[in-house]
Amino acid sequence: MKGFYSLLCFSILLFSVFVLTAQNYQAFNSGRISYFEDANHYVKSVRIDSVHFDTDSVLFPMGNIRPDDSYCFSPSGSSWLGGKIIIKSNGQNLFFNKNSDTVFINTNALLNEVWIAFQIPGSMIVTAQVAEVDTLSFLGLNDSVKYISFQVYNQDMTPVNHVLNTYEIVLSKNYGMVKTLNFYHFPDIEVCDFDCQYLNEFYIAGMSNPFAGINNFTSLDIFNFQAGDELHIGEGYSSEFSWDSYTREMIYRYLERYDYGDSIYYDVEITVAAWNYSEGETTYSFYVDTIVEMNYLNSLLSCFPDEAFSDGYQMSAPMMVSEPRLAKVDNTAYGFIFNGENCWSPLMADGFLPLKYYYYGLGGPYYSETSGFMGDSGSRTLVYYKIGEETWGTPLVLSGLNTETKESQFMVYPNPAKDEISFTIPAGTNNCFVEIFNVIGVKLLSQKMFEGNNSIDINSLPFGVYFYQIKSSNEVLKNGKFVKE
Repeated sequence: MKGFYSLLCFSILLFSVFVLTAQNYQAFNSGRISYFEDANHYVKSVRIDSVHFDTDSVLFPMGNIRPDDSYCFSPSGSSWLGGKIIIKSNGQNLFFNKNSDTVFINTNALLNEVWIAFQIPGSMIVTAQVAEVDTLSFLGLNDSVKYISFQVYNQDMTPVNHVLNTYEIVLSKNYGMVKTLNFYHFPDIEVCDFDCQYLNEFYIAGMSNPFAGINNFTSLDIFNFQAGDELHIGEGYSSEFSWDSYTREMIYRYLERYDYGDSIYYDVEITVAAWNYSEGETTYSFYVDTIVEMNYLNSLLSCFPDEAFSDGYQMSAPMMVSEPRLAKVDNTAYGFIFNGENCWSPLMADGFLPLKYYYYGLGGPYYSETSGFMGDSGSRTLVYYKIGEETWGTPLVLSGLNTETKESQFMVYPNPAKDEISFTIPAGTNNCFVEIFNVIGVKLLSQKMFEGNNSIDINSLPFGVYFYQIKSSNEVLKNGKFVKE
């Protein structure tokens, strides 16, 4: 008899799951992870972490990092869709915004049917309407869809101009939302948890069931190379405080691959050419070496987009972008630090804080960031790759001979200088100018430069040390320092 009741309970559970997943035009369900991107190609994920079955089914999407009333942040705050989604048997799907106000989406509504989707008593009424029913192709799938539009009224039911009037959601019969809104922000609530965000449209970019489009990936997918693959990478760094800088060009050739469970080892031939600039001098170095590169499962890079990751001390949520290449973005530098008593506070840091991009199948990190005049700037960029038979970019050609760089063609003399200092500008340099600063970064002189020899009168400058930058538009072509005696 005990076995019979266990079987009966199990059957009821299966039936409930079947009802949940089989309901036509249901916005989201627990059997599918969905991925959506906005117009800027930032990707958000929808993963149902738990479900409560009763008269209605209540879905709890994966939370996002949100602050509480004391401005302590939590890794389990409300999802961008709201804290929960209620699926009613009559086809009503209920979403909840930041203020716990309810948004009603009637998935059973017929063409041209209108209903009240949202209201704030004495202030606002929002109606929704099935404006069109059609067939749509997305992610290689075809399905019937309903286009649902909105209209905002004041308390007297007079139409008002509102951004929501221009938005719509698109609901698929078998695959849920094809276009959705970030209901946490509904109807247009300014949310400044990290930076200020508003109501926005998001378009389906992938799903797990059926597997289509963009899906989550891990560090093992990012650093997934085979023998014969190549990456050509450029690096640069400059300090506007010390005026030191370097440029590196590197070629990684993958020779052998060894798989060990959750890790991959590679034998890699690395070729490096480097130019270092310090105290007005340029030095060149070149070497070829064989190294062992290790790729192991990285917890942060394995997280879903916007899923909170914590090592017990710092907390962040990696981003995902789909363009120009599918990438995970490590934004740990702008994360949160644990202050005790379950309080996570925004991390305050100065200096060089890049967002690090890790591209699917192309490694990383790649970044470009500048932190101001007295700060540092740096970059690490992918300039060429050969992955199997696929190639992209222009390959680097490196040798042990120091080919003259354009920076070395700029001449600054004499040093020390007395009445004037001269700058030799190489041919082909357009819209060039020189700026001169004192030791605390105050700009004292600026003068346009032309090809050939140019001179700047420095009689007005007191004796001492000065820094210069030779620029073209916003690009620094050469920097250094000189002494006025």
